[in-house]
Amino acid sequence: MNAKRILWIVPNAFLHVMWIAVAIFVLINLRGIQEIGLLPFWATIMTLLFFVNVYGTYRIIGWINEGKL
Repeated sequence: MNAKRILWIVPNAFLHVMWIAVAIFVLINLRGIQEIGLLPFWATIMTLLFFVNVYGTYRIIGWINEGKL
């Protein structure tokens, strides 16, 4: 695996870990987040982070299939 692949795949993997960590944080603190009215904010953040993860993953897979990475 060349260095260019690693430079794109590692941050993408960290984004997946960050999404999982945010989801766990929200689930653990769900009642408190609901009480202060920030549940829509956290749901939006989680949704956007998920779509960024999926888009990045498909872009990297596409580049690998095209031979660019």
